[in-house]
Amino acid sequence: MALALSPCVLERTLNTTMQKTTMKTIGLLVCGLVLGFAHNAAASADEPNYRPFTIGVDAGTTGLGGSASWRFSDNFGIRGGVNYLSYDTDEFTYTTRDPGLSPAVDQKFKASVRLLSEPVALDYYPSAKSPFRISLGVLINQNEFTANVQNSEVSGSAFVFNGVDYLQSGFTNGVDLEIKQQTLSPYLSIGTSFYFGESKRWALSGELGVAYTGSPKVTLSTPNSAFNSDPLFLDNVAAEEAQIEKEAEDYQFYPIVKIGVSYSF
Repeated sequence: MALALSPCVLERTLNTTMQKTTMKTIGLLVCGLVLGFAHNAAASADEPNYRPFTIGVDAGTTGLGGSASWRFSDNFGIRGGVNYLSYDTDEFTYTTRDPGLSPAVDQKFKASVRLLSEPVALDYYPSAKSPFRISLGVLINQNEFTANVQNSEVSGSAFVFNGVDYLQSGFTNGVDLEIKQQTLSPYLSIGTSFYFGESKRWALSGELGVAYTGSPKVTLSTPNSAFNSDPLFLDNVAAEEAQIEKEAEDYQFYPIVKIGVSYSF
């Protein structure tokens, strides 16, 4: 009996993880709003006014980044930045089992995740005496997930496209999977700063939010495959792409959680 593997296995695993993380982030966002408004209420009347310009570095779910902001009035400011992180692995393994095979079979993947985005936002400060802010912005989103599903060493193994088995022996370089999010992703977040001294220059900063990334674009390719000249095979590949994109419609939100250090002047 053939060992069959669909390329959407990786995508489903990735989306399940993202869904759990997003729900936790939304909960943190609500708690943060409550704590932020409490922080505003506790601000003392003799607290010095804000410093208009701030630069900072941070790390979080969007990668490593830097930002600059200008608080041009008591209640409003603008903010921009860049985030980046890249991770590659040649030995990602997913264990599969066919009813007719024992023991389980390890299917190997080569995977790469690139987080690259540039956030631009309008900041609203409910109180002129507090650094707590609510930000409405957009991510220029270039996040990308790629993977190569390598051929199994098990004789008779197959890749499954649109429910049809194709022997892996016909795929010289396995199957390539690419997932990209939409380029412009609106987001909502809250943030604040906890100053190290009365001068209010150096601070520990934090941000919680959620970005709407829409339906991702999924591309499956089969370089040097013996089936690439078969129109029915190409139709099944396209149908598999559409199926993955449809399943991914339930996971259209990306969590934003950041912590960093900033300097105001």
